[in-house]
Amino acid sequence: LAFDLPALRVALCKPLDLFRMYLSRATLIVVPSNLVDHWVSQIQKHVRLDQLRVCAWTDHKKPAAHNLAWDYDVVITTFSRLSAEWNPRKRSPLMQVHWLRIMLDEGHTLGSSVNVTNKMQMAVSLSASNRWILTGTPTPNT
Repeated sequence: LAFDLPALRVALCKPLDLFRMYLSRATLIVVPSNLVDHWVSQIQKHVRLDQLRVCAWTDHKKPAAHNLAWDYDVVITTFSRLSAEWNPRKRSPLMQVHWLRIMLDEGHTLGSSVNVTNKMQMAVSLSASNRWILTGTPTPNT
């Protein structure tokens, strides 16, 4: 009988949720705080009632990763929430989901290659099949 000590330590000492990745068909939309209500209202205006399940996560209460992955079609959050979730030692629920797509509205606010911000580090760390950055502002330092 052989033992894999590192695997045994993980199994006995660390909760599995820290390592679990939830596959999802949901879209994560990250926007400035003042645009959350606009995105929600535009989805309500242009999508038939009850076609999409939308979650607007703007406060400090952390939803479970499996809820984000499986209970919603669209998750809308803010850049400040994204920045607050950045912690290299503790995985955010946002990082435990493999998103179908991530959309960053007003993406020029992430920073530049010269000025790496927490929200940029978090945005790069997120797992997704597709990534979109939306901006109408020229960004010379990217």
